[in-house]
Amino acid sequence: MAIDNRYTFRDALALYTKNLVLYDTDQETIQSGDDGNLITVHTGLGDMSNITSLLTGMYAALGTPHGRKGAPAIYKKVALSGTWDVTSGNTQLLGTGGAANTELATDDIIFGSSKVLVVTSASTANLITLYKAPDFNATGITLYVLYPLANRVDDLETQITGSYPDGYNDVRLTFSTNQLTVKGATKVVGINVNLSSTITVSGIVAGWRYVVSTSAGVITAETIPVAEIIDDTTEYTPSPVYNTTYNGYYSTVNTTKRIIGILYYDATNITKVINYGNGTRKNDDYWETAQDGISATTAGTRLQFTGTWDKTWGTNIVCVDNGGYVSGNDNEGFRITFQKSGKGRIGVTCTQEGSGTALNKNGVTYKQYIFYSSSSNNNAFVSIDVDVSAGDYFTFVNRASSVAAAVSYFTISFEEN
Repeated sequence: MAIDNRYTFRDALALYTKNLVLYDTDQETIQSGDDGNLITVHTGLGDMSNITSLLTGMYAALGTPHGRKGAPAIYKKVALSGTWDVTSGNTQLLGTGGAANTELATDDIIFGSSKVLVVTSASTANLITLYKAPDFNATGITLYVLYPLANRVDDLETQITGSYPDGYNDVRLTFSTNQLTVKGATKVVGINVNLSSTITVSGIVAGWRYVVSTSAGVITAETIPVAEIIDDTTEYTPSPVYNTTYNGYYSTVNTTKRIIGILYYDATNITKVINYGNGTRKNDDYWETAQDGISATTAGTRLQFTGTWDKTWGTNIVCVDNGGYVSGNDNEGFRITFQKSGKGRIGVTCTQEGSGTALNKNGVTYKQYIFYSSSSNNNAFVSIDVDVSAGDYFTFVNRASSVAAAVSYFTISFEEN
């Protein structure tokens, strides 16, 4: 028996078996020597008969199309990103919009145009090298990677523990230098996905990145489209597109990939990660400033803040200043509004000399005093936790005539219900 000297017989038989057994074309007849077959066998009829009987028996035991009686095949077929061109006699496949270097590994089995192919390498996003050149031409086709029985077992374990609800996303992102580790579970295009992997983030441009997952659990970091962020700096976070069908945020570049979180990359290392939550929860609502507020003295003044902000993250916090004292009501002064129901936290440095500062909610007193100083000029940082409904707003009131009153140095956060 003569076999390609790159492989032991066990390796060659394993590859041959993968091609014959793990993939079927939904036809009862199977042709030996498919494109993915990497071995040439010269043997007697008796030996070949035994091998054929063994492989045929394995194939029948694992489920022929008719024998499965409607059950899925044992392989798991997952579409690769992008489209691909195949040239007969050429071991290299060229892609457009691909991500082969993160979605494939050596010896992976791929499928396209009813042909099975075996991967040698996928060193770049849009180049796949095969062990054996195909004998067909195709342009702009979708390729699929075939995952073996182990993946089906993993799926079965997930099913035994129960199906995740639509929108489920319970992940933990951690980092060291430019290495991102992802653990947890999510649901991508209706498929339960368990996550446990580490990827390297690279590039020469600093900015936020989407952390996305395929339905097979392949993690990549995507540059934020210009239309989805005000400015790609640490002052803002992105505003991804929400998919109402799957109850989650999905990439507009690769629409089958779910956004499970974000990271900030400074062109050398990762400096910040944010885990997205279930459904619409982005867990990124946070505003911060190191600016001073405007001092006031008149009783009933809604205190002002017109300074700039270092961070204005998320979409559920809105801060505006509606001007100085006119009649002393909540249509004036600095206002914080929460756009959804949940838990807010307002951190503020209060300055007072001769009076106290109150906190109003929706135009009425919420906290009569959050800070008080009857004589000398004092200040203190105060943190207030608030339960809010969508549209609830807060203002700060100078309770009585004073020498000086101001609110400054805000940190505001929000957690959606």
